[in-house]
Amino acid sequence: MTDGDRDEDLLADLAGMFRRAEPVPEHAVEAAKASFSLGSLDLELALLTWDSEVDQGVVGMREATDTAAPGAVRATRTLTFEHDELAIDVEVAVVAQGSSGDPGQGGPGQGAPGYGGPAGTARLHGQLELGESGCEGVRLGLEQASTTEGQTRAMEVDRLGRFGVDGIEPGLFRLVVRREGRPAVASAWFRVP
Repeated sequence: MTDGDRDEDLLADLAGMFRRAEPVPEHAVEAAKASFSLGSLDLELALLTWDSEVDQGVVGMREATDTAAPGAVRATRTLTFEHDELAIDVEVAVVAQGSSGDPGQGGPGQGAPGYGGPAGTARLHGQLELGESGCEGVRLGLEQASTTEGQTRAMEVDRLGRFGVDGIEPGLFRLVVRREGRPAVASAWFRVP
């Protein structure tokens, strides 16, 4: 057997090993593609400084029992992102299956947002903290990663920095904060189950 034969056998063994390996999870492929989005080269990154999945030592989101009433929150996750004087505190709450889509109550300027989305979707609400500069004139977007162009949903921010949106379908998202005369700041990507 020549060295060339041994090389071919080794390559065949390696190829077989890779064919048997688990495929890359779809969410990992989605995240990798989103990280190369050319439209985000001018954004500054707000770092994830708190994640209830990690920092509370739990695996997965906090889950309610299977007997949760239709429309009740099934699972929640709390995240905090920080960049200079900017802090973004956000809670992602997934509603139990069987919800009739209770009308939302509250929202920016009216206290904590209520839930108004269909079953299996999520509610995202939180607060921006901007230090001395305050929240006047701040624009906030929720951007969803996709294999083509990211889709952005504008979110209203009240004078106290509160925001909320219902009916979020599962996927990969980030928050983008825009202020006049300042570079836009984006959170790290996070998954909504």
